[in-house]
Amino acid sequence: NGTATNYGIYLLGTAYAQISANSILSNSINATGSGASNYGIFLSSNASNNIVSNNSVLAFGTATSYGIHLLGTATLMTNFNNISSNYVFTSCTAAATTNCYGIYLFTNTNLNNISLNTVTTNGPTRNFGIHLAGVATGPANNNTIISNTINTNGSTTNNWGIHLTINSNNNTVQSNTITTNGTTLNYGIHLLGATTGSVNNNLIHDNIIA
Repeated sequence: NGTATNYGIYLLGTAYAQISANSILSNSINATGSGASNYGIFLSSNASNNIVSNNSVLAFGTATSYGIHLLGTATLMTNFNNISSNYVFTSCTAAATTNCYGIYLFTNTNLNNISLNTVTTNGPTRNFGIHLAGVATGPANNNTIISNTINTNGSTTNNWGIHLTINSNNNTVQSNTITTNGTTLNYGIHLLGATTGSVNNNLIHDNIIA
């Protein structure tokens, strides 16, 4: 715990060394800071083929808290990870600059399995239960999001259960139970394309949204 940018567990690969075949199991993680950017579990830049399961993850800060974050780069993929059966709770307090992410896959994160997790986000606005986003040079494709329980709780606007945006294609979103709370612009499942990347050919079925 500190002011900002606190990590519970951080796996970081490089162009010369992949971080793979690690198992992160049954940990109790509390990443709490008085500032922004607190990460419960962070897999970054060539971190592939890892298992993250049965962990209790709490991330608290003023803004931009991440429960479990998978991140690639334009040239280094973070693929084939299994994120399952975790309890994730994130909370943010700054009303104007909040981004509260439960599970976040960003930039060249493909073929990951996100299943059987319980995800709760709690901030004034911009709460994301599970968020997939690519960039023009690195997609978020062919991921599986199955049988998660997601609660996004906001006191104002923009609370999204599952959000796919910018170059997120061919993903499966299936059999999730999603509850969103807030004043306006609350979406159970939200797909948003942009000029920098389409959101195409995703399979979304058998979800329960309240």
